[in-house]
Amino acid sequence: MRIPIVFSTDHNFVMPTGVAITSLIRSSLTEYYDIHILIAENVTPSDKLDLSAIVENTQSKIKFIDIGNIFDDAYEVRGISKATYFRLLIPWLFPEYDKIIYCDGDVIFRGGLKELYEIPLDNYYIGGVKDSFDAESFKKRLKGVNLEWGNYINAGILLINSKQQREDNLKQLYEKHIDKQYEYQDQDILNIVCKNRIKYL
Repeated sequence: MRIPIVFSTDHNFVMPTGVAITSLIRSSLTEYYDIHILIAENVTPSDKLDLSAIVENTQSKIKFIDIGNIFDDAYEVRGISKATYFRLLIPWLFPEYDKIIYCDGDVIFRGGLKELYEIPLDNYYIGGVKDSFDAESFKKRLKGVNLEWGNYINAGILLINSKQQREDNLKQLYEKHIDKQYEYQDQDILNIVCKNRIKYL
């Protein structure tokens, strides 16, 4: 089974992204992957060669998509680079997919992703896991942006209903939030825009 999955990285996060991809390939017994890596401008040719080498002699493939500088004006906080916003574009960058997985580069996989990918999304925009961070200050901050802690997902691993997002033109809604100073950047944006249309995994 071939599964499409997206990572995003800048030069500074190439190594952990490579570790994540390596763990995915090695722990998948029956799955193969079309791996798409959204890259910032500072990713070097050598970085690409290092990442491409991971899938040599496997049936998985890696492709790179240069996002350029379209998020240069986006809010940056806590040392998290603007590459984090790249995931908002996924449904439109890959129109060939109705559904696709996104994963941050700081993950270690211990099994394949067939079970995750086959979860039906119906008319939900995204599937994600509820965030477990429960500090009172965090809960209070969520209320300030009209979100509830018990319904807030972590955006590190997402099952994305690209078809539904394209049909409902969510890109226009995402763009309205890009210049706002949300503490959790695109994760907040995803929770705000997809509110009430999130499947909890």
